Amino acid sequence: MKGDGTLYLRGTMWWASYAVRGQRIRTSTGIQGNAKGLGRREANDWLKQRQAEAALGIVTPRADKLMVAELVDQLFKHYRDHGHKSDDTHRWTKHLAPFLGKCKAADITPVLLRQYIAQRKGEKGLRGDVPQNATINRELALLRAAFNLARKEERLRHVPYFPMLPEDNVREGFLRDEDYGRLAEEAAKVGLWLRTLVALYYNFGWRKSEAAEHLKVGQIDLTSRTILLSRYSTKNGKPKRLKMTEEVFELVAASIAGKGPEDAAITREDGSPVGDFRKAWRSICVAAGLPNLLVHDLRRSAVRNLRRLGFAEKTIMEISGHQTESVFRRYDITDEADLAEVAAALDRKREADLSRQADLSQLSHNPPATIQ
Repeated sequence: MKGDGTLYLRGTMWWASYAVRGQRIRTSTGIQGNAKGLGRREANDWLKQRQAEAALGIVTPRADKLMVAELVDQLFKHYRDHGHKSDDTHRWTKHLAPFLGKCKAADITPVLLRQYIAQRKGEKGLRGDVPQNATINRELALLRAAFNLARKEERLRHVPYFPMLPEDNVREGFLRDEDYGRLAEEAAKVGLWLRTLVALYYNFGWRKSEAAEHLKVGQIDLTSRTILLSRYSTKNGKPKRLKMTEEVFELVAASIAGKGPEDAAITREDGSPVGDFRKAWRSICVAAGLPNLLVHDLRRSAVRNLRRLGFAEKTIMEISGHQTESVFRRYDITDEADLAEVAAALDRKREADLSRQADLSQLSHNPPATIQ
């Protein structure tokens, strides 16, 4: 019948043709098949669902013409409008866009996404290393977020399955208490700015950019010894408030001396922005005997230290800015020394219990004399 939906094969994929408000929609179902009818039943169910949605006026006539680049542009605009600090632009421009940028959203299928994964696995960085699974997953997550936003805004009705890779490269590096002094000493030799950054990262688990780029003098109250990062300065879009330790207070006070409220709180000695300090970081780590230490390891160290001091998980998450418990727990690192402390504490408890039992036993056999 004229106007009814039809299915047809394009390569190894079932495509559908149906009408929406008098306009013909031709789009991929995302279901693989062949001339023998493989996948046709599932594709037909998909088509019926789309036709039902079209009858309710849910599907837009442009849905089959949306480009992947449009979806990502809308995602970044959504981030900007909501004050979300996204560092995903390079993932799109450098990796995703060259491979998928000119594709229609309807053409994105699990098969195509696996081809993207295979291509990324064959690439090598400047150091000759291939991208880790976690890196590729973050790229796919960006694309998936763009599709989900389009579906939420009813610009798109179908979100393909995204094949994510297993992640086994979770880093567990951290700075031990006994090593902090050496690192701080080497940082002080470079300058007050780096010494202050090390203290903020190690004590409060701040992200690299929060202290080095976004912290302004006006966000610091020396009288109450508090720092308040606005929601526009944090990655998760939530304000962050903390009380300074004595060490941090002295360093921050010296860093902001003579500056105005809108000035960057932490700058190099000549007043210039901190910018990229990887070279300085590598030099102090090597000098301190910690050549493999990353700036981000100090964030893990802060979470670990606060947990060991007995603070509640919620309190630590407010200080560090972790938004989800699953990510937070990846930072809550336990090492052999921690396990040894647990064993020692249990031994002490056991010895105290035995001693108490011995005292009670002795008391029961030798009751105190009754006072006449």
